[in-house]
Amino acid sequence: MTPTTREIIPDEEIDAHHFGYFGGYGEMLCEVRREILEEGLLKALMGYHSGSTVTTILHRHKLITQRGGRPTAKGLNYLRSMWGSRGIRETVRWLDTTKYTGES
Repeated sequence: MTPTTREIIPDEEIDAHHFGYFGGYGEMLCEVRREILEEGLLKALMGYHSGSTVTTILHRHKLITQRGGRPTAKGLNYLRSMWGSRGIRETVRWLDTTKYTGES
C-alpha cells in the first residue's frame, strides 16, 4: 500500500522547512504550502523549473536531486501518493480538461 503524502512528509516537517525561511511562504497555512510543494514537484517531473525558493524547498525535503532537479525516489513515491486511488490515467484526464481549457 502506498503511504499518504502526510506519512511521507508530515505537516511538522513542512513547518520546519518553510516557516521563517522563505518570506511569504512561511506565513501560509500548511495546506497551501503543501500545494506549492506538490505543484513544484509536478513541474520537476515534467522538466520545468519552479523558481529558486520552491526549488530550495524541494531540495530540503529531498524530493528532487541537487543536480538536474529531477524527482528522487522519495519524490516519485510522493507523486504516487498524490494520485492515490484516482490513478494516473484519471489524473491526466482531469489535467487535460482543467489546465488546458481553463475549466475546473
